[in-house]
Amino acid sequence: MARDLREAKITPDAAESVYGIVLAGGTVDEAATTAERARRRDTRRDRSQAPASLGKTDLTSARRLDDNLVEPADGGLACGHCGERLSTAAGDPAVAVHEGPPSDAGPQIIADAADYIDARVVFRQYCCLSC
Repeated sequence: MARDLREAKITPDAAESVYGIVLAGGTVDEAATTAERARRRDTRRDRSQAPASLGKTDLTSARRLDDNLVEPADGGLACGHCGERLSTAAGDPAVAVHEGPPSDAGPQIIADAADYIDARVVFRQYCCLSC
């Protein structure tokens, strides 16, 4: 992220509002950034409906599906960062779910969907129970 800021690929405002990075004197304040990201995780947890945890899985033998998801050797899905099981082998989800207005997707969402369509648009966010 520091490189993206130096190369002007992202603005300081976007670094803070989108990624939760706190800058002090033009440099990343690691402690404040860690605290801000923890605050954001707590907010996501508090506003979400969440089932009971299915526990963790070993990531060493899991097949990576993308940057965030893995498929454990015994099936289902898990978080690729912390190993939290996100679904059962049968496919039943075990994630925190939040439904809200599209603006909850981030500060980059500035249009009102009602200007373009009649149906209600919902932002649906699925989050790992641990991360």
